[in-house]
Amino acid sequence: MEFLVVSPTPTWPADLGGRKGIVSLHESLRRYGRIHFVLYGAEGEWRDGFDEEALAGMQRQWDTFQLLAPSRPVHTHAAGLDHTVDEWWDPVVGDYVSWRLKRGAFNALIVHYTWLSKALTFAPQSVHKVLYTADRFGGRREMFESRGFAKEFFHLNAEAEAEALARADTVIAVKEQEEAYFNTLVPGRAITVPHYEARIARTPTPADPHVLRIGMIGGYNTINRANFEAFLEVATATFSRYFAPIEIVVAGGMCDALTELENPYVRLVGYVDDLSDFYGSVDAVIVPMTWSSGIKIKFAEAVAAGVPTLSTAHAAEGYVTHHPMMRCADFEELAASCVQLAYDRSLLTELREAADKAFASASDRLTTGVDLLASRIASDSPSYLIFTKTQLLDTDSYAFTELWALLKYCGERISTTVALPKGAQISARALRKLKSVVPVVEGKRVADLDLSAFAGVTIQEWRNDLSNILKGYVGDIIIKVADSGMRDAVTRLRRAAPCASILIRRGPGSNVALRPEDESWVERQNLPSFYRTSGSVERAWRAQNAHHDILHILADAASIGLAGYLTDQARRWRPSVRCQIVRSDQERLSLVSQFSRPGLAGARPRCVLDLSGSSTLDEIREIYWRSAVPVVTLEPAADPFDQRPPRPTLHCESMGDLLCTLAAALLHPELFKEVEELTWSRAEGSFANDAGWVSLWRRLGGIKDVRRLMMIDAAASEARAIDAAF
Repeated sequence: MEFLVVSPTPTWPADLGGRKGIVSLHESLRRYGRIHFVLYGAEGEWRDGFDEEALAGMQRQWDTFQLLAPSRPVHTHAAGLDHTVDEWWDPVVGDYVSWRLKRGAFNALIVHYTWLSKALTFAPQSVHKVLYTADRFGGRREMFESRGFAKEFFHLNAEAEAEALARADTVIAVKEQEEAYFNTLVPGRAITVPHYEARIARTPTPADPHVLRIGMIGGYNTINRANFEAFLEVATATFSRYFAPIEIVVAGGMCDALTELENPYVRLVGYVDDLSDFYGSVDAVIVPMTWSSGIKIKFAEAVAAGVPTLSTAHAAEGYVTHHPMMRCADFEELAASCVQLAYDRSLLTELREAADKAFASASDRLTTGVDLLASRIASDSPSYLIFTKTQLLDTDSYAFTELWALLKYCGERISTTVALPKGAQISARALRKLKSVVPVVEGKRVADLDLSAFAGVTIQEWRNDLSNILKGYVGDIIIKVADSGMRDAVTRLRRAAPCASILIRRGPGSNVALRPEDESWVERQNLPSFYRTSGSVERAWRAQNAHHDILHILADAASIGLAGYLTDQARRWRPSVRCQIVRSDQERLSLVSQFSRPGLAGARPRCVLDLSGSSTLDEIREIYWRSAVPVVTLEPAADPFDQRPPRPTLHCESMGDLLCTLAAALLHPELFKEVEELTWSRAEGSFANDAGWVSLWRRLGGIKDVRRLMMIDAAASEARAIDAAF
């Protein structure tokens, strides 16, 4: 699988807890595929500088790496009482994510932190959207203010946090307590993938029999300082009461917040270059916290170093503890545990063993969480295999442009892999273009392919039709719906697949499966037959310099009278003109069948009058547009502010304009030359990089809402009995 990761936190050097957590998650996820890491340079050394060594380190660290420079100030104060969900959003992130996802086949987009969640909205339907929270931001302001501290960093209300979480298919919490909270906002989407620290090697210094050295390390922030000062207030009295031989060795950025502290039990050592040296210099570690959010990196590092760890229950959230001293109820119990340890050093062995067990369980839980995440991604984005034609040739060949159009369509909805058969003829340029958007398997026969990796359909012979694609969409699909919505779901599926059998699996989150019983229903969904020859028609018509006296008129029930009048008028002006009116599907097929015939019947029309608003004629319109045949319509011109490429159509706003245009086409070709040149120009602009396939867009578009609920599974029994109930 392919994972696109967007994060504001650098991962090299992995010398801080948050960075280590990101590295451990994605290194574990690498068992399932490749990591394409995008750093939005908003944190750490990247906020105010540029670190070439770190850049090179991250380029080596991940399969691909991209650095995005912020285009706005980051980490600003809230404009209102709380931040809005996108108050820190930077459009440069959305522009890059949108651009990158259109140029590669990705199974998942993983965005780090709630304040960048808008990036998920740029992912197409086929990409599983994952939000890694690392922390809870809803209610963060209230948490600070209730303890008399000013709000800091990013804080949301519950509604805004729910809005951010709802953008994700899967929300990753770092501990079960936050998973439960997130699932109250977006039921069923949150899972726990715990923070994990790799083993920290340490060489313990000889113990001092007279003083128990207890380590405390943390960063410079209000939460660390406030919790430690509150603990000291309790612990100082307790230590003094029992004359406890204890020294608390404080390290890290929090020392800068304690410069005025005077306490006989505390020694500040400042920043440390090597964590293994710090953890080796102490007998035990203390994690005194009763309020905060997220995971406690201090606890994770301590058990990773195998150091006896004393902690409050709150600080140990997210970990499985194996000793009562690792989950003290409050600061009083924690201080008492320190005193007990100071006078009974045999407890150090028990606590060291408990730390090792906590570390081992953290590793197992990380693996379990990543496996669950990968299974969600795989089940939500089934991979489809397209086994291509033998002759794709270069990028300008019709076979290649058809394949390219299908890949562009599928890229918005499903994950796709292309298999090139043995002996396939394809240029190096075309092959590079394919590989820029999808995985490509080269030189294989169908029998040699390992199809177990593909949850969807194998298109063994791709002949410009939809039958095999629709079999993939409809033939082996289970639709998961809630019991309360069962009848509506069945009604909707019957409309999408009228000849399909519907399977329902009873119970919570029941499944509905579609099994086509009537193969003719699938065959009727084929692309019209003219698409098999439209490439040759287009080339032939574009090569014709002569303009034959042929007029085609596309009409419907409302405009058939006008079509007859224009036919009579055209014959009065030019008796030799051959006119053909197309208003029904049968007449359309009759006209299409002439396109590939030699002689005048299949010659290029001089002009097409489009009087019909029917979408059933879209396919034939597209052949005219692609072949640069002038198409004239009686309707207002397109909106000048519409940014889409204009279709090669001349818009006449009045009947007089339409008659003048028709007269110019039949009587004065030299006056009609400007219209023809405009048509050529618009045809080039509209279809230079697009094979079109309007009927494919329409037919598959009708199924895309069903696809959103799709889960690939095997369900074959009880079809007719349950189907009969509906």
